[in-house]
Amino acid sequence: MKIHEIAQKIINTENISTKSFSNMQETDYGMLFYNEDNTDSNDANHAVITKYDENADFDAIVKEIKEFYLSKNLSPRIYSNLIPGQFEKIKDSLIKNGFEFEKHNKRNITAPAKNLMKMY
Repeated sequence: MKIHEIAQKIINTENISTKSFSNMQETDYGMLFYNEDNTDSNDANHAVITKYDENADFDAIVKEIKEFYLSKNLSPRIYSNLIPGQFEKIKDSLIKNGFEFEKHNKRNITAPAKNLMKMY
């Protein structure tokens, strides 16, 4: 299995999981997750751009995402979808629309054979 296929499976799993606690609106360019009853949750309220057509108007897409969330009194957020080169394609559009960038180091918790919890 190629890395792009693995990344797509991870994305699909995350999106299915998010739909269990959030509403989802599909668009031509991706998905808008929102939960107006849980406004503090970043995971419940974010967009994912899944289609990166070279001819896409990313300025219009980012503006539409921003307006969607603001119309619901939610903070506009766009999550990365692990596609290599994604950020570079939309970076200028994000800056034009006032987005800031955050990078989070993820910690994974696994259970070794002896059932002891280990944090990485």
